[in-house]
Amino acid sequence: MEAVVKKAKRPVLAVSAAVYRQGRILLIKRASQPCLGKWALPGGKVEYGESLAHAAARELMEELGIRVRLLCLYRLVEIICPESGYHYVIAVFAAEYVGGEVAPEPGEVEDYAWLEPREALKLDLTSSTRAVVEGLLSEPPKLPHKPPVDSLGKELVSVLDLC
Repeated sequence: MEAVVKKAKRPVLAVSAAVYRQGRILLIKRASQPCLGKWALPGGKVEYGESLAHAAARELMEELGIRVRLLCLYRLVEIICPESGYHYVIAVFAAEYVGGEVAPEPGEVEDYAWLEPREALKLDLTSSTRAVVEGLLSEPPKLPHKPPVDSLGKELVSVLDLC
């Protein structure tokens, strides 16, 4: 008789970013579940052995073809939908657009828009994105004057280094 091993459900670690460009933030319309068709901050899952900061920069390059400079870890949000089987813990960064033409990855991003945060609230946002955008309006991120550096002057990339 073969033993049946139940796999424990665990939260998924993910990242997203409020990418700023000339006072506007970048939002994407989701082309996949969860939250298909809703507007959200761009991001994705963290891979094993990858820092949160590296995952955020990688996801923005892969999904949208843009380069960013992460400014700070803004907040943590959770999406818990037991009936749908989703539980995400998302580290949300504030970031500055550096370059690249936005080129959404098919199947991941249906559309995108650069909007002032107040304008963004008029869209059909995911609940976690709405909470972050409202937070950006009432409590903007405390951004460093220049990128954080270590004692040797090297820019830091690990979220632990950004704390």
